[in-house]
Amino acid sequence: MKDYLDQLERLGFPMPPFLGVNLILTSLSKDYDTFETNYNMHSMGKIIPVLHAMLKLDEKGLIANALAVALAVMAIRQGKIQANNKSQAAKGREMARIS
Repeated sequence: MKDYLDQLERLGFPMPPFLGVNLILTSLSKDYDTFETNYNMHSMGKIIPVLHAMLKLDEKGLIANALAVALAVMAIRQGKIQANNKSQAAKGREMARIS
């Protein structure tokens, strides 16, 4: 979106900063809802390059959170697999004792 706004400015049709910021904020996905709320509450009046830098930082946080969730899911799955293997091994020992 920022590239489009920059291109419009190069062509001689600059967008007013407040309109550009609103266009960028409304084009964000649901993942950025908290960012948008915080921006609207605390950062009114920022210019587009500052907003762009803030979004880049937030995106890194989203990626880090997604990675943390994926690692947690993998750890849980590994734990369940180990628990199932232990229970199957225990069942095998019990069957061997009965025989």
